Amino acid sequence: MRVIDKFEEWVISLMLLLMTGLAFTQVVLRYVFNGGFTWALELTSVLFAIMIFVGISYGVRVGAHIGVDALVKLLPSQTRRVVAIVAVLLVMVYVALVLAGSYEYV
Repeated sequence: MRVIDKFEEWVISLMLLLMTGLAFTQVVLRYVFNGGFTWALELTSVLFAIMIFVGISYGVRVGAHIGVDALVKLLPSQTRRVVAIVAVLLVMVYVALVLAGSYEYV
């Protein structure tokens, strides 16, 4: 798992670096040289999407996502486990819907 964590950290860092560099280059080209890349915004959007999906996976694995669990922590241990399983199943349904919609869009 450590190798996967490091790989995800590198991917997230690389996407952020590429997005920042591309946006900076585009601004300089547009305002200094009155030109620019026609594909810069699209590539930045794709890099952002990759960074989001890899970041979600990484955040879930290391427990870095913010959660509102004050109510859940008041529940007994067994009930808390059932609520967590239901929540994960609902998230998986949502992901399936997003994937189906994305497939149709593409």
